[in-house]
Amino acid sequence: SRDRYQRIFDSATVSLWEEDFSAAKETIDRLRDEGVTDFKSYFDSNPDVVADFSRKINVLDVYSSTLALYGAANKTELLGALDKIFTPETLPMLASQLVAIAEGQRHLSCEGINRKLNGELLYIHLSMTLDESEHPFDSVLVSIIDISDRKRSEQALQESESRFRGAFENAAAGMALISMQGHFTRINPILCDLLGAPHDTLRNTPWESFVDAPDRRRHRQALDELYAGEVNTLQLELRLRPPSRDPLWVLATASLVRNADGTPLHIICQMLDIHQRKQTERDLRISEERYRQFYQDDPSGVYIADPDGRI
Repeated sequence: SRDRYQRIFDSATVSLWEEDFSAAKETIDRLRDEGVTDFKSYFDSNPDVVADFSRKINVLDVYSSTLALYGAANKTELLGALDKIFTPETLPMLASQLVAIAEGQRHLSCEGINRKLNGELLYIHLSMTLDESEHPFDSVLVSIIDISDRKRSEQALQESESRFRGAFENAAAGMALISMQGHFTRINPILCDLLGAPHDTLRNTPWESFVDAPDRRRHRQALDELYAGEVNTLQLELRLRPPSRDPLWVLATASLVRNADGTPLHIICQMLDIHQRKQTERDLRISEERYRQFYQDDPSGVYIADPDGRI
């Protein structure tokens, strides 16, 4: 019965709308008579026409919880033309509904944006179903689920990833993401220069293949400590032997990235070129050794005094 239907309608846990699409269907039929065949391309090219359709679709009824979702004091504020909850960002979703009607689809699900009565944007998942009656467009059931929290989380994640990407790509030191199997998955331009190869060549290459053989055992031991959680960060001076350039020294700092339940995801590694420093240290050691040898082997008396003459 109608009363039973109304009770179900009003007690539903999702936002349900009863809408009249008959005027919209008549306009779509007229456009078809005028020669429109590709409605998707037509609506994509004519957003003003899509916007006009929002005034041809009438809301006949809404269930009670819809009032709180859209900030309405009563049903009357939402009944009538649909344009009061539309924004320019809503047009792609409306266009999808119109294309579905033009193509004879009985059901449509899509995501889009509505506007609350106070102007606040509302991200929604919309489902539209046409019944099998003689006049299905006179009463179309539309269900709406609020997905704003999910969309905001996705947006925050995208912004976080964008900031990480900028910091990673523009870092002054070499940066890499290394899989748990020990392969490069992402390499920034500085590290590509250090290793003398482009990103596409380095991607999926075993990181350890660049480490000088005498350093590999020490490197593996440090990684084992990192995997076991004995240390949060490891730091090693390693000599690398890239195939296409001279060997070089780097200071490698690595941390293990885990997901929320503690499962290891990948290693993030920073590599700083310290080759010049190591070369300077080597030259200094050679110079000191030469001086020490000269001092020890000189047959004459040698002493060292400060500027005041103190030995």
